[in-house]
Amino acid sequence: MRCRIVRYVSKHALAGKDSVKIKDAVLNLNAGKDGIHSENTDDTDLGYVYIESGDITVESAGDDIDAQTVVQIDGGDIELKSGGGTENVSQKTNDYFGKGFDFYQTDTSNDTDTVSTKGIKGTQSVIINGGNIVIDSADDSVHSNGSIEINGSQLDLSTGDDAIHADMNVTIVSGNILVKESYEGIEGLTIDIQGGDIDITSSDDGLNAAGGNDQSGFGGGMTEN
Repeated sequence: MRCRIVRYVSKHALAGKDSVKIKDAVLNLNAGKDGIHSENTDDTDLGYVYIESGDITVESAGDDIDAQTVVQIDGGDIELKSGGGTENVSQKTNDYFGKGFDFYQTDTSNDTDTVSTKGIKGTQSVIINGGNIVIDSADDSVHSNGSIEINGSQLDLSTGDDAIHADMNVTIVSGNILVKESYEGIEGLTIDIQGGDIDITSSDDGLNAAGGNDQSGFGGGMTEN
């Protein structure tokens, strides 16, 4: 029997201290902060999100799915929109790379007021083993300060920044990944593509293994098997 939840709140729509675990649920969430949020300030090993199955729709002013540690998705039909999506992103000029260099970013006037507007964010890691996932995000669609591993899924991504971004390693074993709009398609310190069907549209790099800190760097590498 499926559990059905519809929530419209000014804060996090669904929050758990130790974890948020979802199986065979119908969720329709609209949040003024994060859609699904898990954080335990007393234990840094906790604060994870696990999704096994279900029909999940999230629209948030912040991150759609945000975990202090790990986000793992094994299945489900998931549709996410964060920070107003790509329609809330304006094209600007960055003179750091030379006059006239254009890139996409959210229009924010004060960095201290910047809100994280990512689709899926796992601070330690993001693991996607299955599911049909559609993301329209103002910032990165799939993001980790650690590593990202994709082992089969259907990903449909539109973003004002990176479609898939890891500060450390991005590993793609299998899956169908369609990046409709991005600044950079896939970025990480290393990118290991072992299989899958990948189609990327980007205004800058399609694949960037020069460095995983949301900016170009040196010392990375890319492998394709």
